[in-house]
Amino acid sequence: MKKGNKEEELLFVRITDPSSVRRKILESSREIIECLQKYENLKAVRKEKLENIMKLKEDTKKVVSLISTLKSKMPKTHLKAKEEKKPVEVPKKEVVETQKPKTELDKLQSELNDIESKLNALS
Repeated sequence: MKKGNKEEELLFVRITDPSSVRRKILESSREIIECLQKYENLKAVRKEKLENIMKLKEDTKKVVSLISTLKSKMPKTHLKAKEEKKPVEVPKKEVVETQKPKTELDKLQSELNDIESKLNALS
């Protein structure tokens, strides 16, 4: 290999136990991919949280406008009704998770599976 007028010298290093070095590199790669998967999950949860907050804000605005419309259409009276505060029971809806295609996460999972198969092959 030439770099200008000087020749670059090649340097070779002997690895005493290449299979253990390869194993350590693959294990490190696996840990990195697992961290990336966790990060992708965190990003998805944050995005979902922001979407839910925006939806809640929109719903709150709609409710406020509907209440004001209702108050304006109600007849005016001078009577004040006694208000009793009763706890309102709201039936809980079951949350159904829908799986969205997670391209980056799927790629990381496939890389992780490849690395684990290579590790098993080395064992």
